Amino acid sequence: MRITCPNCGFSRHMPPEKLPKRPVRATCPQCSHKFPFTPPMATDSAPQAPAPQEPVPPMAAEKPPIREDRAAPPTPPADESTPDTDLWEALHALRPDEPTKPQTARDPEDHLGEEPEGESELLPPEVPEPLPPAWETATTAPFAAYLSTLWAILVSPVRFFRTLPVGAGYIKPLLFFLILAEAVAIAQALWQLLGILPPAPLTEGLGHTAQATVALLLYPLQISFFLFMDTVVNHFFLQLFRGAHKGLEGTFRAQAYSAAPMLLLVVPYLGLPMAIVATTVYKFLALRHVHGARPSQVLGALVVPMVLMFAVAIGLTWVMGTAV
Repeated sequence: MRITCPNCGFSRHMPPEKLPKRPVRATCPQCSHKFPFTPPMATDSAPQAPAPQEPVPPMAAEKPPIREDRAAPPTPPADESTPDTDLWEALHALRPDEPTKPQTARDPEDHLGEEPEGESELLPPEVPEPLPPAWETATTAPFAAYLSTLWAILVSPVRFFRTLPVGAGYIKPLLFFLILAEAVAIAQALWQLLGILPPAPLTEGLGHTAQATVALLLYPLQISFFLFMDTVVNHFFLQLFRGAHKGLEGTFRAQAYSAAPMLLLVVPYLGLPMAIVATTVYKFLALRHVHGARPSQVLGALVVPMVLMFAVAIGLTWVMGTAV
């Protein structure tokens, strides 16, 4: 039997065995309106199959919903002997049936699909997918791929190092670094041939041609040696500060690609201090985003070796000075 609230139109099916045996005053769970409810006449105790075409007996609860522009009729006072009851207190045990409600009434279940306010702030930040550099994936036009990778590092280093994958090996980053070092060596040799820059200490007594040849051969080897030494030292201190999450390969790839600002060394005199500052900043960004480390961990891995190096240099200077 369907029981309908005369005030708001909320209705539910109620099995006959759940109906009260006498008149009661029902309370609507939707609008808390109380109204009298008279159950149909009890049938014989013997179970009889209901006639399939037998009409549902009229009941006082099946009244049309009251329109908003018409005042609800006053509810007749219930008799003192009429007990209060909640016909819907056992709704979880009833047959699930969609309630017939006015469109103005809002179902509390309508909020289930809505996102609570502030929910998006609790979601973790989106992690970008690893994206290999064009230099490592290109099969044709390697020069264009190299320039594209160099430009991506210089223009957007955070995005580049945040998506830089680890696991592709050491060869490609090393080649990237060596090509960059060779370009700088060629520029340095050109400035030395033109007399703009003084010759290197190792080639000071040689002619211009010999100086350029030695610079082209020795400079890439020298700077590659410093790359590996710097990688090992920084990785050791990064592990000490618990920030090395991608292993030694991650540190090497970060430092090899973060050497892109070394291209400033092609500018005579002013290029050296600019390259030192820019390379240090890019190395910080690379180690932080490749390893996913905190800024304090990366600063410790970069600053502590520099402090120790200066302390050793000062100590050696003092020892040599006292010995003389």
